[in-house]
Amino acid sequence: MTKSLRILMSLIAPALLAGCGDLNSPLLTNHNAKDRRGQAHERWDNVRGEVKLRLAKQHLDAGRLEDAEKVLDQAAGVTPKDPQVFVLLARLRLEQGRLAEARQAIVSARALNADDAEIHYLAGMIAQRYGEVELAVDAYQSALQRMPNNANYLLAVGESLVAVGRDIDALELIEGRAADFDSNAPVQMLAARICRLVGLRNTAVEHAREALRITPDDPFVIADVAELMLWAGRYQEVIATLQPVTDRAGNKQTQAAASPQYSVTSGIRRCMASAYLALSRPADAMRALDPVMSGAELDDATRILFARAALDAGDFTLADRTLQPLRAAGQPALEVLLLSAAISFESGDRATARSYAARALIQDAKSLEARRLLDVCDGVARRPSDDSDSKPVFDPVSCQNTDGVIPIYRASDQEKDARWRP
Repeated sequence: MTKSLRILMSLIAPALLAGCGDLNSPLLTNHNAKDRRGQAHERWDNVRGEVKLRLAKQHLDAGRLEDAEKVLDQAAGVTPKDPQVFVLLARLRLEQGRLAEARQAIVSARALNADDAEIHYLAGMIAQRYGEVELAVDAYQSALQRMPNNANYLLAVGESLVAVGRDIDALELIEGRAADFDSNAPVQMLAARICRLVGLRNTAVEHAREALRITPDDPFVIADVAELMLWAGRYQEVIATLQPVTDRAGNKQTQAAASPQYSVTSGIRRCMASAYLALSRPADAMRALDPVMSGAELDDATRILFARAALDAGDFTLADRTLQPLRAAGQPALEVLLLSAAISFESGDRATARSYAARALIQDAKSLEARRLLDVCDGVARRPSDDSDSKPVFDPVSCQNTDGVIPIYRASDQEKDARWRP
């Protein structure tokens, strides 16, 4: 190539290249710009969707269901394929009691992300609401497998296993994982309750103590621990657990003005009174119940327990007067008739005692307590040296029976276990 040709090519080549660049640049620029705009728009939609989902969750957590639904509709329009849209929708429908729609939402969420632990957890909640407890167990277990260190999932599995009668499986699960949640009071209390179901008193007490150590000021934990200690026969520990609470509450006037954290329900006072009675301290039991012996807080269970304390304290008139409203209200409960018979007998009125015992036997022909009281009144079972045969045997655990019925005589261990089974 000659020198002049080389010079010409050096001058022409940049121009040709520039021309080619100018020829292709509009197409490339438009294509790249559209792609970038699409990506930017998608990123912006994702950001907007995440913001709206967070806002919807905040509304949902705060109970603002209408606001949650509005924002969730907006989020669904922006990111319709985000599984969290359907997760929050399922939660919302659960709160609204619209179970069929909640189940439909969770099916859609699972189709988008079958490996999300929360989706399986919500599926368990929905199944439980439908009464499909076995399905709930499977769903909760799936959630726990995917997120094994989530305490809520562990609690859900344990509680659902108990609900289907698999107490031993629940015990093995919770006992095997309790050490992993040694700072979680609900897990420790669930372990305590399951141990109670299978009769492991000492282990139940240990877990209850641990729960109280973790949250010493939680009124619900305090009440649960005290009630479990009562069942375990740790009466002094019941009193030690509840005494600070009742001291802070003080009398009825200061209790009404106190923080709800320190309010004392009639159930807590019955628990404490039951422990005092089991320790043969009826006067202390009466003092424990006295602040709730009037007003709206007074219930039948409290009346019966106070009457029992008055009977043990030897104040037969007060005991009888305490039961009078229950006898006058119509058909008295079996426990009221039995206790009334014992009070009348102890006060020397055998005829009235026999009448109450006979009415109790008519109400329940299989009542051994009523039969025994009749025999005592007729002199068949009474020993001259032991008038205490007429007294019902106090069972402190039965005084905390959740259905409000207070058996007067001690039930067998088998009967008590059955009574506490959920």
